[in-house]
Amino acid sequence: MRLDLHIHTTASDGAWSPGEVVNEAVVAGLDVIAITDHDTVAGVATAQQRASNFSIQVISGIEVSSTYGTADIHVLGYFVDPRSPVLIEHGRIAGSRRAERMREMIERLDRMEIKISYGAVMDEAGPEGVVIGRPHLAKALVKAGYAKSVWDAFERLIGNESRAFVPTNLLEPTAAINLVREAGGIPLW
Repeated sequence: MRLDLHIHTTASDGAWSPGEVVNEAVVAGLDVIAITDHDTVAGVATAQQRASNFSIQVISGIEVSSTYGTADIHVLGYFVDPRSPVLIEHGRIAGSRRAERMREMIERLDRMEIKISYGAVMDEAGPEGVVIGRPHLAKALVKAGYAKSVWDAFERLIGNESRAFVPTNLLEPTAAINLVREAGGIPLW
């Protein structure tokens, strides 16, 4: 059995839509995949619907972002209920916090004479971009000519040690684990 249990879609920072992920997984000969977007289950239903046309199983999942001190801890949740009110609410709150964080990072870049609009970052997130993150900002910086590559953008402009960095205001790991359990899932960290 061939599987990939940690896949992001354009619902967070992935390159492919949920349907495209399923198509690519079929081409790659996978039997099982898990959609584990950052802080959202928005891509799960579409992926599962697309998978019904093939002999591939899509596990509903999520990657819940949390912090412990200065460390980012990502808790994977498998077999969560994508209709769970607690997950939907978490996605709404996380999306709002990420948008606020992004605006603050853009303001800090502006003070460094690096002019990037929130709209340009949202363009990189794409039409399904539910969860905006630094990878979207990095791509916008590359497109605008402020960085040579996504890696360069992180290294010089938006990495954890940069002047434009804004720490995330997220759950503690135990709360992330409890969230997954409350949504009927199995947490892994």
